[in-house]
Amino acid sequence: MTWARRIGPDEVGEAALGMGDRGQWLRYVIHGGPGEWTAGPEDPAAPGQTSAELWERARPLVAVSHPWGSATGAEDPGGLDRSLSYGRLPDGTGLLCSSRTMREGGVSERRMDVLHLPAGGEELREVRPIDAWGAAVDELPSPGGGFTQEKLVAFAREHKDRVGPFLADVRRLFGDRAGRQIVLAEGEQETVAHWIALACASLTGEYARALTFVTRTAQPYEAPQQILGIGPEADFDREDPELLQHLYRVHDGLGGTGSPPVVDPWAEAMAWRWTMGTPLRQPEKGDPFVLDHTLGEGELPSPDSDMWRTLGNSPEQHPDLVRSLTRRAQALTLPGPDESDESDESGELDELDELIRICGQLADEVPVAALRPFATELARKRLALACDGHLRLDQAALARLPLDDEARRVLHQEFAAAIDDALHGRLRGTDGPWADALSLALHLGGDGSTLVRECAERIARALVDQGEEVAAHTVELLDRLDSPVVDRLTLKSLADRGARVLAWAVGSPAVGGWLRRRSFPEVPFAVRLAVLAAEVRAETRAEGVELFAALARELEPRGRITDAGLLNQVWDAVWPHGQPEPADVPRLLEVCSPRVCVEAGRAPLFANWINKPPRFDRTLLDFAREARADHRLPPLARDRAELLAVTGELDAGALGVAEAVARTGGLWSSVSPLPRHVETGVLTVFARALADADLTVPGAKNAYGYLIQQTREELLQPYKEAVERLYGTDERLRALAREHRRVASLFLTWFPRTPGDRPEWRAVAEGLLHNFLGAAVQRMDERDVAAVTAWIYQFEGKQRRDEWAQWSYQRRGR
Repeated sequence: MTWARRIGPDEVGEAALGMGDRGQWLRYVIHGGPGEWTAGPEDPAAPGQTSAELWERARPLVAVSHPWGSATGAEDPGGLDRSLSYGRLPDGTGLLCSSRTMREGGVSERRMDVLHLPAGGEELREVRPIDAWGAAVDELPSPGGGFTQEKLVAFAREHKDRVGPFLADVRRLFGDRAGRQIVLAEGEQETVAHWIALACASLTGEYARALTFVTRTAQPYEAPQQILGIGPEADFDREDPELLQHLYRVHDGLGGTGSPPVVDPWAEAMAWRWTMGTPLRQPEKGDPFVLDHTLGEGELPSPDSDMWRTLGNSPEQHPDLVRSLTRRAQALTLPGPDESDESDESGELDELDELIRICGQLADEVPVAALRPFATELARKRLALACDGHLRLDQAALARLPLDDEARRVLHQEFAAAIDDALHGRLRGTDGPWADALSLALHLGGDGSTLVRECAERIARALVDQGEEVAAHTVELLDRLDSPVVDRLTLKSLADRGARVLAWAVGSPAVGGWLRRRSFPEVPFAVRLAVLAAEVRAETRAEGVELFAALARELEPRGRITDAGLLNQVWDAVWPHGQPEPADVPRLLEVCSPRVCVEAGRAPLFANWINKPPRFDRTLLDFAREARADHRLPPLARDRAELLAVTGELDAGALGVAEAVARTGGLWSSVSPLPRHVETGVLTVFARALADADLTVPGAKNAYGYLIQQTREELLQPYKEAVERLYGTDERLRALAREHRRVASLFLTWFPRTPGDRPEWRAVAEGLLHNFLGAAVQRMDERDVAAVTAWIYQFEGKQRRDEWAQWSYQRRGR
C-alpha cells in the first residue's frame, strides 16, 4: 500500500514531520522494564517534535494503542509486531496511531507513529482511518486502502453468521446512548482490521471517519475506542457474564460464546447485501442507517428470507421500509398497452411479482395501514398490466396483497369503470371470455357489485342447468379464478335453489367434486349438509328416516335435533321430493321432538299420519298435543289432533274427567269414524280415568253419566278391566274399605238409580257392585259403614243414604 501524498514540513521547523494546520506527525519509542512500559518522543531534544501540552493530552491514548503488555526486548509473539488505532482527544482532535516493532542486530525496538489531526480538518476527507492498515508510516493512505470490495465480500461470506450481529452493535455505537464498546477477539489482527473495514464500508463517509478503534490492545479495560481488538493473550475474561452481557459487546472468534446477539433490521439488510455480493455504496453524508438507502437499489432478499420477518418485527423501521419498497415499485418500467411481455428485457415483471410476494410476507408482521402505500402501488402496477392485456402473471398474486378498504377505494376510483365496462360487454358475449375481467373486478372489492353477483348467478346456472359437460367446464373456470368471493356467491346461489338442486349437484362428478373441495367457513350450511348426506348415504346405504337419524348423529352430540331451522335443512336433504312414510314417523320423532317438528312448520306433513297412525301410543298423543293449534292442519286432522291431545292430557293426569268430557263432547261426531285401534285406545284412556275418578267432585258425575249413557259400548269392557286392576286383590279391597269417600262414590255410581240406564251398563255395574264393592263392605266395621253413610247423606240426601244402609246391611249379613 502507498500513501496518497507526502507530508511537508510544518511551521515549527524543518526537523519535524508535519502537516501545517492540517495535522502533525509525532514519533514515539516504547520502552521500559518487564511488566511495564513508557512512551516518549523518539528524540526529545529534536525541535518541533511535540509540545509538552500535546504529549500530555496524547499520553492516555498512546498508552492503550499498542499490543504489548511488557517491554522485555525479546521477540514478540506472532502477530504483535504492529497495530493500528484511531482515537479522539477531549478537544475533538484525533490521533491515528501506528505501532510497529523494529528489529536490528537481534534487538527489538517498539515504535509508534502518531498523526495528530485537528478537529474538522480536511486531511482525511476521502479516506478512513482504517485505510492506513499496512501502509507506510509517513504517507497518507489511499481511499479504501487494501480493503477492496471483493475482499470484504469474501470476508463477509466467510463469516456470514456473525456479520449481522456485528453490524447491529456498530449501529448501536452511534444510535444508542447505551451502546457499549465492541470487543473483537481474534487470533490475527488482520481479521480485526477486516471487521473494522467492513463496518466502515457499511457507513457513510462521515460516520466511518468518526469510528474509533484499535486493532490490538493489551489494555482493553482502559482503552476508550469504540472497537477494541484483542488476542488470546489479552488480560480479558471472555467468559465473564458481567462483561459479556452488561459492560461490553464481545464478538468472539476464538471459540468463546461472546455476547448474546442483537437483531437489527438495518444490520440484517446490510449483512444480506454483503453476503450476496451487492454491498450498498453509502454516500459521504447523511444517516447510514436508513432502510431506504439499504433496500433502495440492487437485488432484494427472497420473499422467504428471514430478513423480512426481522424487518416486520421492528415497528420503528416500518416507515423507512415501506417508503423504500414503494419507491422501488414506483420505479418499475412495465410493458405498455402496445408492447409484448417479451419487451421486458430487464426482468421488471419478475421483480413486480417478487415485490408482491414480499408484501404478502410482510403482511404477517406489519399492520395493513402501514403497508398501504406499498400494497396499493403494487396493485396499481398489476391492474394496469391486466387492463393492458398482460395476464401472464398469476391472477392469484393480487390476493396476497394486504389491501384494506382505503386502498381498495383508491384503486376502485382508478380502475373500476374500465373493468366494469369490459366485464359488462363480455358477459353479453360481445368480447370473448369474461373470467379475467371478473378476477380483476374482485380484487377491487367488487364482491358487492351487481356485475359480480350477476357473474356468480351465471356460474351457478351453468353448474346445474346445462348438463354435465357444461358443468365440468364451469368447474374449471372456478378453479382458475380461485376466488373466495365468487365461490361464496356461487355457493349461496346454489343453496338458494333448494335441496333438490343441491342433491343433483352433489351427485354430479364435476360439481360434486368441486363442492367437496370447498372448506372455508362461508360455505352455506345447506351445501355442507348436502355433501354430508351424500357421504353418509354412500358409507351406510341408509335412506329415508334412517338417513335422517344418521345425519342427526353426525350433526348433534346426542343425535337429537332440537332446532327447527336445522330440522328443516336435514329434512330437505333427506326428502327433497316429499316426506317420510307414515310408518317412519315414530322413528323420526325419536330423533326430533314433536314440538320442534311443529315449530319447523312440518305439522301439515303429518296429517296423514294423524288420521291413520299405525299405532296408538304416547308418541302419537304427544305429537297431537303440539300440533293441535297449527291452523295449517286440515280440519279432520286438526279435530283428531285435539281429541288425541285431550286424551293424552287425561292419561297423564293433567286433566280431570269432567274437563276432558267437556272438551271432547262435540268432537266425536266430527272425527268419526276413527280407525278402530285409535278409538279403542282413546276409550281405554277414558275408561281408566273413570275407574279411578272421584265422582263426588262437582261436575264429575254428570260427565260420568254422559259417557255411560251416550258413548259407545266399547267403553264398558276397558272400564271393567280398569276396575279389576284397581281392586282385584284382597289387599286392595281392604284398603278400599278404609277409603270412605271413594266407597260412597262407587256406590252412587254402580247402585241402580233410574229406569233409563242402558242394559249393557246395568249388567256391568251390578257385577262390579257385587264383586268389588260388596267384597269391600264385608271388610268394614261399624265405624267404616257409618262414615260412608255420612258421606252419602252429604252428597245425595236421605233416600240414597237409606239405600246404602239397606244394601250394606244385607251384604254384611246383618
